[in-house]
Amino acid sequence: NVRIKVSSGMDSSSVSKKIEKAGLVKSSKDFDRYLVKKGYADNISVGNYEIPSGASYQEIAKIITK
Repeated sequence: NVRIKVSSGMDSSSVSKKIEKAGLVKSSKDFDRYLVKKGYADNISVGNYEIPSGASYQEIAKIITK
């Protein structure tokens, strides 16, 4: 599992970059586009998250929008 911290004021683009840096996705741009297209971008919650390595875009999105 990889720990990700989402801080107040972070937009989906900065969260996506952090997730890419952690090695969970190959492209932060592709992941950010996914978040926007599927309606997750505006629902990202501040907090600390444990994301399993190898999680799909959908799994990651569901974890960070709890």
